[in-house]
Amino acid sequence: MKLFQRKQRASRTVRRCHLNVESLEARQLLAGDVLASVTGSTLSITGDATANEIVISESSGTLQVTGLNGTNVTTDGNFNRVRTISIDLHEGDDSIEVRDATLSRNLLVGGGAGSKSIVIDNVTVRELLIENNAAAHSVSVNDARVLRNLTLVTGAGDSVFSVSDTDVTGKIALRREVDGGPIGTSQVDIVQSELKDLRITDPNSDTTVQVTDSTLLGQIIVTDGTGTFELDIDGSTVKRGANIYDEVGNFWMNADATDFDGSVWIRLEGAGTHSFALQNSHISGNFSMNSKQGISSVYLEGDASVSRTLSLNEEGGASSTLVMADTSYVGTKLRHTIVGGGDNETLLRDNAVVDGKVQASNYEGHSNLRIIENAEVDGVIGSGYVQSKNVEFANRDGAAILADVYVPNSDGPHPTVVLVHGGYWRFGSKAAMAAEAKDLAQRGYVAIAINYRLAPADKFPAQIHDVKSAIMWARENAATYDIDTDNIGLFGYSAGAHLALLAGLTDPSAGLEGPDAGPFSSEVKAIVAGAPGTDFRDVPLNDPRFEFLFGGTRAELPDTYAAASPTNWISSDDPATFIFVGENDTVIDQSNLADFQQGLEDAGVENDSYVSPGQSHLRAAGDRTARLYSLRFLDGQLK
Repeated sequence: MKLFQRKQRASRTVRRCHLNVESLEARQLLAGDVLASVTGSTLSITGDATANEIVISESSGTLQVTGLNGTNVTTDGNFNRVRTISIDLHEGDDSIEVRDATLSRNLLVGGGAGSKSIVIDNVTVRELLIENNAAAHSVSVNDARVLRNLTLVTGAGDSVFSVSDTDVTGKIALRREVDGGPIGTSQVDIVQSELKDLRITDPNSDTTVQVTDSTLLGQIIVTDGTGTFELDIDGSTVKRGANIYDEVGNFWMNADATDFDGSVWIRLEGAGTHSFALQNSHISGNFSMNSKQGISSVYLEGDASVSRTLSLNEEGGASSTLVMADTSYVGTKLRHTIVGGGDNETLLRDNAVVDGKVQASNYEGHSNLRIIENAEVDGVIGSGYVQSKNVEFANRDGAAILADVYVPNSDGPHPTVVLVHGGYWRFGSKAAMAAEAKDLAQRGYVAIAINYRLAPADKFPAQIHDVKSAIMWARENAATYDIDTDNIGLFGYSAGAHLALLAGLTDPSAGLEGPDAGPFSSEVKAIVAGAPGTDFRDVPLNDPRFEFLFGGTRAELPDTYAAASPTNWISSDDPATFIFVGENDTVIDQSNLADFQQGLEDAGVENDSYVSPGQSHLRAAGDRTARLYSLRFLDGQLK
């Protein structure tokens, strides 16, 4: 692209009215035809050689233009009368250097096909425009002073642009102009420089920007297209904050030891991974990152701070994470919302402080808010929940039995569900019920996902003792966790479903209350059991399958096998029960399950069931329809 309209003919001699410079004619400076000519106060250099190399420098008021083969043109003095230099080299791979020069107006460098290597060193100029619409582009600006704007325009090729020890009174603007086709990468480094605004427009390429030890008197403005955009700011000051728009692709921004004297606004329209990290840096206004489709994360670390509101919004149904750690600080409010499905995780840890309210909201998926260690907030509002991990609810011979407790952010007291994991009584942990616990907490339940002692190290009835202890503990700690003691239920799957049924159907007369029996009842109001075992009384007498759990065969321990059978304990005052099972479940005895359900009917116990079409024992556990029906059942019983 030409930077000027009037190209001088090779045979023309230019007369000057006000500039005492030798008359410059077209001559063979390089390996091709290059024209150096003066019109008024503008020095124009054009060429179309296959390999151009030009050095322009000033010494004692004299301008020297040196070409590849040593041929040169000089202005004998009065260089200060040359106000503009315009360089237009095209068709070849060009090397251009402008050194030790002062121009009262502009320096314009352009070119067409071929790569460009451009060095601007110790130059003072009003406007600096560098334009190359073709191949690779390498530009270095060092120890310069630009009284207005520094603009770099690139085409489809790779672009490397560095600015160091340079003052730009106006903005540094970088933009890529392409008509389609393959597009190269862009790399920008700004070091120990001062400028007003940094404006970057890159429609489709991957772009990396590094700003180090610099001062921006204005703001950072980014408009990015489909590529990956990475912005690192280190040890710098940005007086008016940042405004960033990314259309499609990954976006990563990291600020370390940097002050933003204003707000930072980030708008991300497309899919991709989006991350913002604020380390030992400060934003004096608001921070807002809004993502339409990507997986988003925001991290505050060290003594990072946002003086006003920090907001992370995910609108496209993907997951998002917000973490405040160390001594990070938010001044007025922290808001983390997600719409359209997906999960959001909000974690405040170490000595993080929010001097206002925290809101973690999820309108369709899971919202997990955790405030742990010494983190402090003024309050929690909106939907979501607070998770307390590894809470001890029982102790057996010095060994803690642990639970994860999920408490809704809404006003209580809340109905409560104790969740019991599966694993054939010998495997698994409370983590297996985390998804169900989050669903329940999001719907306004206190959810208590528990561990219990496992066989064969601990034989039955150790497992049922632990489940009942969890129910008693919930009542004992109702004030701490905002629990409605009149509305407690159980939810289990597989072995956990068996234990849930057994805990719900037995009263103290069964002798299964365990060592924590006391003033607090283990009674529940509702049970959800997925794929439960219901009757051990028909196990063949000498079958060894359950010796690991009971400590012997049914022939040896008939009373233990009977005590462990939920069907054996059905009575008319049993809690309402919902059963779900996979149509193709071959792990449990489905005829026993049918007998159990018939027993509930015969006793007049309210019950319902759902069969997951085509599902096996394992796959039915993840059936969203079954989980939805389970949640609706609990809503009807406990709310």
